[in-house]
Amino acid sequence: MCEYNSEAELEEIENHIVRHKPVGINTLLRKTQFSRKELQIMYQGFKQQFIQSLSTLTHGSQTDKLGWAFRLYDVNGDGVITRGEMLKVVNAIYDLLGRNTEPPIGENTTSEHVDRVFRRLDLNQDGVITLDEFLEACKD
Repeated sequence: MCEYNSEAELEEIENHIVRHKPVGINTLLRKTQFSRKELQIMYQGFKQQFIQSLSTLTHGSQTDKLGWAFRLYDVNGDGVITRGEMLKVVNAIYDLLGRNTEPPIGENTTSEHVDRVFRRLDLNQDGVITLDEFLEACKD
């Protein structure tokens, strides 16, 4: 269970949740090119995955949290992380950071980042990172 410093802090969080009104599906239909059915499927999937992920990240064991991180990088869900999958995720993270980062992100930065991670995590040097390798390397 989450612990709060005071009743006032808990009340502030509860009030914020009650006041928040998410964008309606009709607004999303106008602003995106998704169909109503596609938006409904995304909402349903998001609600389930978000709550499960939040629970894992806030209440899970170290192994649970590392498993969540592994699945984030295992884009196709085949049980291994390839260089291509890691490159996609790292590129997405760098894109979120924008161009005003310190140090600046260069053209080779993502490839170099992935190479460093693979040298550390691909323990048997077979070109993919398994869950066992990921857990072993991250727990050290």
